Amino acid sequence: MESILHSQSANFGPAEDYDTNESYRPWEGTLSDEQPQAAPFRDPSLMALGRLDAFLLFAFYLAGLLWSGYRLFPLLAAPAQDSLKELMIIEVLSLSALAGSAIFYARKLYKAGINQIYNFSPDGITVNRLSTIAYFILRIPTAIAISLVLYGIWRISIDLAVQNEFSASKSSSRYLFLVMGFFSGFSSGRIITYFETEGLRFATRPGEINGNS
Repeated sequence: MESILHSQSANFGPAEDYDTNESYRPWEGTLSDEQPQAAPFRDPSLMALGRLDAFLLFAFYLAGLLWSGYRLFPLLAAPAQDSLKELMIIEVLSLSALAGSAIFYARKLYKAGINQIYNFSPDGITVNRLSTIAYFILRIPTAIAISLVLYGIWRISIDLAVQNEFSASKSSSRYLFLVMGFFSGFSSGRIITYFETEGLRFATRPGEINGNS
């Protein structure tokens, strides 16, 4: 059995040189016929934080958690109403997202500190240090924005299920515009790249898009 395995490894080389899932081709069927470059993984060993940075981030998360709890308690303890106001729903969503993301990233930060995953002795104000600080701060408003987008998707699905029709003139259409605006902004880099590549191809070969006539 060992000789068979040895001969197979000699013929095919190391296992890590081959894709273990060759049937998976995520770039097939996309708008461009070029294989997209995979987004690089974040290497935790390259993330850097000073001791004061970590302390201030913990204080930031704790303040956000306490403030969200202080604001959420009267909203949740208020007498029951037949219908909730739209602003109250958005406020509850935003505060809940703030609390959840603060707990998650505070936990992520203290686990990194206990296991010494990050570089906690950076040499001055480096790009890695600034990027790591921005990463831990910007994830909070990102979580709030995503919670509002998910609420917009839920409202759209409810309206379509109840009314079986959709019109841009209805007040509920603002949720559709919210979702469209968020994803267009979030994916603007990919959209610009597509227009640059496919726009040039269309200008030079107007009868052919993405290799198809």
